[in-house]
Amino acid sequence: MRKLLIVAFALILVGCASPSVVHHYSSSVENVVLLRATGNRQVNIGEFTDSQFRVKTGCRGKTLIAPGGKPYSDYIRNALILELANANLYSPVSDRIITGELLELNLSSMTNANWLISIKLNLPTGETLEIEERHHFPSAFAGDTACNIATHAFVTAVQNLIKATTTSPKFRNLIVVPPKSPNTTSHQDASE
Repeated sequence: MRKLLIVAFALILVGCASPSVVHHYSSSVENVVLLRATGNRQVNIGEFTDSQFRVKTGCRGKTLIAPGGKPYSDYIRNALILELANANLYSPVSDRIITGELLELNLSSMTNANWLISIKLNLPTGETLEIEERHHFPSAFAGDTACNIATHAFVTAVQNLIKATTTSPKFRNLIVVPPKSPNTTSHQDASE
């Protein structure tokens, strides 16, 4: 009987071994409003890569995967494109190309549940921009429930990452056309 209880307890904590898919990204109204209020210059989003050794998305015996089994770097790239496109700041033909690397992706689904996402963007100015987002969320005792919560929380974590990215001064400088300076040359009065 004791062994049966231990096995049952382990199954509750672990959940099933089949992978779960994180939810499709949905645009953040707040991000789009912030981008529209700040930006007026379109950018292009180039390739994003994964740092394979620092992507840990295990959840109590399950693996959480991005939709379509694509790399998480593609998920983040497409989320950034969606936010910029919704704010009319994305152009696939712009020569102002931003590329990126997913430096770290880590899920903790136990106590203090959180997603940690760290990216590095290569900006067309030659600068780099590193952003790290740690999104805490409530978890659950049961493994399946905890992993289901984590799949939902990933969308919010990416929305927060994009907000932190697009509100950084380096990024804002890319999407803002500086105002034209007033003409400083003096004109002589025609009556002279």
